[in-house]
Amino acid sequence: MDKSTFSCLINAEILEKFNFAVTLNKENKEEIIEKLLSNYISDSFLKAAKELSSNTVKTTTPAIKTVEDNNYAKANRKIPVWANREKQNNHKLIKAFLKIEEEQGVVSYEELMERCSNSTKYPDTYVSDFRGNFAQMKTDASNSHGKVFIVEGDKVEIWSEVLDTLRKYRDSFLNSNSEGRETMKITNEMTHRAYEIVKMVYHGNLTRNEAKYKIADETGMNAGSAGDYVTNFLAMMEGQRYTRTMNTYATRYLLEKIKLEFGEEQFKKALEATKEHVKYYNGLNNGTLHSIQNVIDELS
Repeated sequence: MDKSTFSCLINAEILEKFNFAVTLNKENKEEIIEKLLSNYISDSFLKAAKELSSNTVKTTTPAIKTVEDNNYAKANRKIPVWANREKQNNHKLIKAFLKIEEEQGVVSYEELMERCSNSTKYPDTYVSDFRGNFAQMKTDASNSHGKVFIVEGDKVEIWSEVLDTLRKYRDSFLNSNSEGRETMKITNEMTHRAYEIVKMVYHGNLTRNEAKYKIADETGMNAGSAGDYVTNFLAMMEGQRYTRTMNTYATRYLLEKIKLEFGEEQFKKALEATKEHVKYYNGLNNGTLHSIQNVIDELS
């Protein structure tokens, strides 16, 4: 290997100590200096290479959208369609869930299965194969209907990824009228007995669910409509808007009985709830409740 002469100025004290160390270790000065220079060069190149690597702009390949990506939360695209298809099983399952939630606050798997499996009591939410259809709405697998429900123990909930969409279309599900929902006319006598029973809920003597079945058993009223009577009466007593419709006679009867038995202040709350109901219904563009508005005008 070719050799070259290298000279430099070094602090005298350091040079003296260097010479002493070389003598002490019986080593060659030139070899030591050459080794130190080699190590310095190697370390410098390594450091420069690392800095170059960290500062280099890395190019990334755009992510390829997979089938799984397209399927994720696909129910968000389907819920608006299901909302207008009253006879579709997806619609019925969601409607059953929302009705139970409205009545009881929480939804159990057993109650949801009952609502979707009992064609006599719940014709508007009856699904011939509940288990199969429900399973299809718990996953986003490629051939599934789309994930809507999650199950925690015995409790059924709406998956958070589709909750906002479902809330947007909630009323469309709740206010649908599938064929067979109410096959008989609700008579005045049914209304009279229903009123006596819903008062028991208000006074804490019956649960909402117990009252619903009691009305159905004693009057022959469809259980779904019986549940609506319970919900509407309690909303009236709280002065809160209700969304389920009642016939004109029932509306007038409840308002007059509330005024007679519960007093003027409670009547005002019930009247306000009915006004809000009319506003709500008229806003659906399904027609206008002229007869109910006439009752409000007469009793105001």
